[in-house]
Amino acid sequence: MIALVRVDNRLVHGQIAEAWVPRLGVRRILVADDLLAENKLACAAMTLALPDGRATDVVRVDAFDWAEVANAPMATLVLF
Repeated sequence: MIALVRVDNRLVHGQIAEAWVPRLGVRRILVADDLLAENKLACAAMTLALPDGRATDVVRVDAFDWAEVANAPMATLVLF
């Protein structure tokens, strides 16, 4: 289930972690960004800002599967 799709050049940041995630009851965060998907260090640093218990995936934009995310059982926040 897609809870929210947000286009934000900051990707994961404080407002996402402290406001959107709890308010929407998000259990998964999916980031679609080509540069971030290629940088494992940046991916690891980004996930440190998130509350525990949230699945976080980073994929290339062309690898994003709308159908898979829409049919997932958990509420997902999609960031581009």
